[in-house]
Amino acid sequence: MTAVKVSPRLTKSPAVVVTSAYGWSANMERIMRAQALGADDGKAAYMRGSKTLEVNPRHALVRELRERHGKAPEAKETKDLASAIFEVALLESGFPLDDAKAFAGRVHALLGAVHAPGADLAALADVELPPADEGDAAAATKGKKKKGGAAAADEDAAKDEL
Repeated sequence: MTAVKVSPRLTKSPAVVVTSAYGWSANMERIMRAQALGADDGKAAYMRGSKTLEVNPRHALVRELRERHGKAPEAKETKDLASAIFEVALLESGFPLDDAKAFAGRVHALLGAVHAPGADLAALADVELPPADEGDAAAATKGKKKKGGAAAADEDAAKDEL
């Protein structure tokens, strides 16, 4: 990312990522990463061009981020909100995320803050689950090997519904 600027053209999205006129588009970057030598970021960095994050100052999320930054710029929630806005803009613009697991963690934390403020979401581990019957699981695995095609797929679908 080379620049962040206020965008007068955004109306509904909080942010969008755009590339320079002579760099790779999001689709071209995705295609090149999928190539055999696409993992070498150093060699292709010059071809990607510069990306610019354009933000919509009228959007409620950007306003909330600005307010949080004014109160506590180093707070984890402020950083998580900024990162989530940026990563959603990357996804919406067609760019891949470098760390999808970290993004999912931030989204879960933000959703938890909205739906269960102050609650520790990891504390839900005390919920009791029915014991797994190992005999049934072994029998299902054997039955799946004997059966093929649609019968095995129907069994999987029925298990997913439970």
